[in-house]
Amino acid sequence: MSPTLLGTTLVSDQGGGTRYLIDRKIGEGGTATAFLAARHAPEGVTPVVVKIVHMSLVMNAKDTAHMLVRKEAVALGRMNEAVPQTPFVVRLVDAGQHPVQSLLGTVNLPWVALEYVHGGIEGTTLEERVAYSVREARSAFDRERVARVLTHVCTGLDEVHRAGIVHRDLTPNNVLCCGFGVTELFKLSDFALARPSGMSMTFGAQAMGTPGYMSPEQLGSGAEIGPQSDIFGLAGLMYLVLTGEEYFHARNLVQSLATAQAATRRSLLDARGLANEFRADPALCKAIDELLAQASAYDASRRPVNARAFGASLGALLDPPRSIRLSSRRARINTLMSPSFKNVSWTMRHPPGDDRVLYSAGWDGDGRCLAATSRGIEYWNGTQWLAAPPWSSFLSGRAHCVARIGPGKWVLGGERMSVAEYSPSGVTRLMQGPEPSLTFTHASGNPSDVAVFAAVDPGGVPQLCAAIGGRWLKPLPILGVAAFTGIGQLDDERWLLTGRTAHGRGVFALYSPLRWEVQPLPVEDVRAYIGCACQPDRAMGMAVGAGGSVITLTEGAVNAERLPTNADLSAVAIDVLGRVWVTAPGEVWGKGSDGQWAPAWRDANFRAPFVSLYADVGMITALTVDGAVLESHVSRTELGSAQPRR
Repeated sequence: MSPTLLGTTLVSDQGGGTRYLIDRKIGEGGTATAFLAARHAPEGVTPVVVKIVHMSLVMNAKDTAHMLVRKEAVALGRMNEAVPQTPFVVRLVDAGQHPVQSLLGTVNLPWVALEYVHGGIEGTTLEERVAYSVREARSAFDRERVARVLTHVCTGLDEVHRAGIVHRDLTPNNVLCCGFGVTELFKLSDFALARPSGMSMTFGAQAMGTPGYMSPEQLGSGAEIGPQSDIFGLAGLMYLVLTGEEYFHARNLVQSLATAQAATRRSLLDARGLANEFRADPALCKAIDELLAQASAYDASRRPVNARAFGASLGALLDPPRSIRLSSRRARINTLMSPSFKNVSWTMRHPPGDDRVLYSAGWDGDGRCLAATSRGIEYWNGTQWLAAPPWSSFLSGRAHCVARIGPGKWVLGGERMSVAEYSPSGVTRLMQGPEPSLTFTHASGNPSDVAVFAAVDPGGVPQLCAAIGGRWLKPLPILGVAAFTGIGQLDDERWLLTGRTAHGRGVFALYSPLRWEVQPLPVEDVRAYIGCACQPDRAMGMAVGAGGSVITLTEGAVNAERLPTNADLSAVAIDVLGRVWVTAPGEVWGKGSDGQWAPAWRDANFRAPFVSLYADVGMITALTVDGAVLESHVSRTELGSAQPRR
C-alpha cells in the first residue's frame, strides 16, 4: 500500500461533511491495509479503523476487489439494524471509495470504516490476549474466561449466520477484545471473506482463508460451504484459548487438508499451556477433546449444526462457578502494572448542547452505553445517540435508571416499581414490584441473581428494594435521607450507597439486602456525596461529592481526602488497575500509582456537568447530563511500556 495514504482524507458518501483523516498504519493483510483514522463529523470526532483494499488487488481483480468491501459492508450493516446493537460483532461505521492516481490513470480504492476497539495492555486480538496470558500467567485462559470467550464468539457467530452470512475466516486474529474481567468483550471482525450461504467461491476456484482454521469444504472437498464451515474454525479457536497452542499445525493449504483428514486430533493434555484447573480433571479434558474432534470433523454433517448448539454443549462442560470476582491469578498480574495517566489525547465524541436530560447510563465493556433520558431510552453506539425501542407497552411510565448486567444486557427501572431486562433482542424479561407507588431512581445487580434498587415514594421518602432470584423483598424505608445519588455493588452481599440527608449532610453507607439493614459509615462534614463506584474484585468502593471530597472504602477501612479544588465532584470510576478517575465541572482528575491527584483534562469554557464515567486501561469516557461524550486514549506504545514489575 502506498505510504502517501498517510494523512489522506477520505470523504464519506453519506454527506453532511463527514470525513476520515488517515493517521497511521496498524496492520496489513492479503487483501487490505488497516489504518487508525479520525472520523470528523458534525456530531464530533471519533477514532475508527479504516481498511483500504490494496491497489494491486483492485487493478488485478477489478470488480472482485470492490465486492470485498460491499460484502463486508452488507454483512456488518445487517448487524447494525438492532438498537442496541450486538456487542459481539464489530460495528460498521461507513464505506466508500477513494480515487488515487496510478500509471494507468485513476483507480478507485474501496474502503470500509469500522469501530475502533481499544484492547489495552493485554492486546486487541484474541491471539494477543492468549499469548499475554501464557507469557505472564504461564498458562492459557482459566475456566471462567474460556466460558466467556465461548459465549461471546458463539453468540456473535449465531448473529452472523442468522443474517445469512458465513464468516469463513474465524481465527484468533479476527476476534477483537476489549475490557477486563466481567466487562471483557470478544467481537468478531474481518468479514472480507464472508459470503452468503451457498454462494460460489469469492475468488472463483481459489481457496481463501487461514491455514489451520479453514474447513475442508473451503479447501475443495466438494461439500457446500455453510454455517458448519465456521464451526470447524471455531474448534481450532477454542483449542487455542484452552491451551495457547494451535489445534492444527498447518502453514499451507496442503497441510491444512492433510490435518483435516487425519483420523485423530490433539488432546488438551498434549499442550503445556493448559491451565492447572483443567489438567487436574482428565475426564473433563477427554469430554472437551471429543467435542472439539466432532466440531472439526472432516465430514461437515458430523459437526454441530450451528454455533448455538456448539456453545451449549461446550458451555455445559465448562459451567464455571458464578462469581462477580476475577480469578486471583488475573487480578494479581494486573495489580503489578501502572501505566501513566498523563500524555493522553482527548476528543469530544459528541458535543454538549442537546436538549436531553440524562438520568442514568449503563456502560458496556466497549465504551458503548444504554441510557435513560428525558427523550426515552437512548443508545450511544460510539459515534452517535440512537433512539432505542420503548422498554415495554406493558409497563407504563418512564425509565429512570439503567445498570449493565452482562455484555449487551441491561436492567431498566422506572415508575410503578417496573423493571425490564433489555438487550439487542428487545425486552427479555418484565418484572413489577408489589408497591406500584414507588419509582426506581438507581439500579445495581442482576434480577436473576440479586438486584438492588433505590426508590422514592410519593411523599419523597427514599426506600431500598431488592429482588433475589426474581422474588421481591419488602421495601426498606430510609428515614432522614433526602435522596440517594448513587449505588454500586461492593461484593456478593453488600451495596454501597451515596446521597444526602434532610439536614444537608453526605450519606455514605452499606446496604445488605439479605439482612434488610443499612450500615452508615463515618464521613466528613460534606453537604452531599454525589456519585459512587465499586471494584468488587478489590473489595473497593469510592464516593465523591461537594467541595472536592473523596472517600474510599477498602477492606472495611474508610479514608477521606480532598482534591486540590473546591469544585463539586460529580462522577467517579475505578479502572482495573485500581486507579481512580473523577469529574468536576470542566475537569477530569486522575490518581496515579504515587497516590497523587492531578488534572488529566481541563476546559474552563465547558459548562455541562458530568454525570457518568467509564474507565478502562488507557481509555476514559465521560458523559454529561445533556449527552456530550468526552473520551481519552493512551497510545498502544505507552501502554506497551507498562510491563509487570518482577
